[in-house]
Amino acid sequence: MMDALRHAVWPAGPRATVKVLAYSKTQPPALSLSLDPGDVLIPVPLREEHRIQFAGFLLDLAEAATNLAEWLDPDGMPAPQEGNVVQSGRHLLRDEFGDAGGGTLK
Repeated sequence: MMDALRHAVWPAGPRATVKVLAYSKTQPPALSLSLDPGDVLIPVPLREEHRIQFAGFLLDLAEAATNLAEWLDPDGMPAPQEGNVVQSGRHLLRDEFGDAGGGTLK
């Protein structure tokens, strides 16, 4: 039945991790999900024209994962930034059309 729905159920164990993995010197990196047990590797599309769409997928994935984390542990999430606090770091943003940009330094 699950095969007909094209879903896979793969629970994450206590030592599950996620990272960007450079698995080949000739290929772009991939998103690696080590689920304890089992692994899933989501490679970056090889064709340049598909990478912007894939970046959008990754942003959607990050947002969905954040929403689920907030639902599971609302007290464990960091407080929103206040007033004149300046944070540094690279953040991917979407423009008014929903396109992912190259990032911006804040």
